Parts: sequence; structure tokens; C-alpha cells
Amino acid sequence: MVVSTASTRPTTQIADCHRAELQRHKGSPTRLFFQYYMPVDRTKAIELMHIVKEAGYKGLWITVDTPVLGKRTADRVLQAEEALAVGMHEEPTSTWETGDDNAFAPAMGGRPSAGQLSPHTTWEDLSWIRKEWDGPIVLKGVQCAEDAKLALEYGVDGILLSNHGGRQLHTAPSSLSQGSKSNQPWVDYSC
Repeated sequence: MVVSTASTRPTTQIADCHRAELQRHKGSPTRLFFQYYMPVDRTKAIELMHIVKEAGYKGLWITVDTPVLGKRTADRVLQAEEALAVGMHEEPTSTWETGDDNAFAPAMGGRPSAGQLSPHTTWEDLSWIRKEWDGPIVLKGVQCAEDAKLALEYGVDGILLSNHGGRQLHTAPSSLSQGSKSNQPWVDYSC
């Protein structure tokens, strides 16, 4: 199971529920992985990795296809309509701003908070991430065969093709369309 940084529940609470379900089902083979949106602040980025590691998450899925959040007007309108329907008349403060136990979530009910996610994640970031995280690392959102090869060269354990960024930016290309433009097939880069 992959849990997002943008979860509406604290990662530790999700891990506790996961452990309870494992016990209830007598040790199902499922594992917890964490979809990591890189915070701008490196201290927070490292702290978040330590929190999820201590909570029992086994792998880190670093999201690289959403460097910026798009202006999703329809989402904001829907959120406002839902809030008014349940009697909310003021926009709640993000947990990121209040420092609550889910302070790293860059969204509250899907509402992104500006300035939390790093738009500048680079290949070199994998060096310090690897020092802080000793479990498997997967890059989510690799867009082309050349980047798949670089991911392996930088010691990433896996890649996930994704067009999640297309939800944020409607002109983002799909991974498959980008892969087909390459002169070399993706499978040449397997371990």
C-alpha cells in the first residue's frame, strides 16, 4: 500500500491501522510505502523521512512529476461548495501552518498550501536522501528512457511510470508517449 504525503490522516495513524489490519488478517503480506513529495525545507524533508521510517514504512516513492501545483479552479469551487454545505464559513488553517501531527501534509482535504513542495528536486538530491533512507527508493513519474537510465545510475531501486503531473498541468506529456520517442527501448535499462 502506498500512502501519500498529501494524506488527510497522519502517516503514523495510517501505519498503526495497517499493523492492526495485519494482525486481524493474520499477517497479510502487504507492506507500507510512502509517496514522498519533497518539502522545500531540507530539515523538514529529512524529518519527514525519519517519521515514516520509524512508523514502519518500507519504501520511499519520490514523486518527481509534480514540480509545481496547477491552478485547479474547478477543485477549489467544489471544495468551497462542500464546505458551505456542511456549515463551514471560514477556510481552515493548513496543518502545515499549525504544526499539528500531520504537519508535513502539503494538502488538507486536497487543498495544496503554496510554497511547501520543492520545484527544484535534482538527481544530486538522491545522494543525501540515500544517506537518510536505507530502504528501497522508487522514482514516481519518470518521463523518458534517458531518465530511467539515470535513475538506475543513481542507485534507485525502481521507477514508476506516471502522468500524475498531467492532473496538475494539462499539457504534461504521458510517460508512454515520451518513451516511444526514445531511440532505445526502456527494457534495455533493467538491472
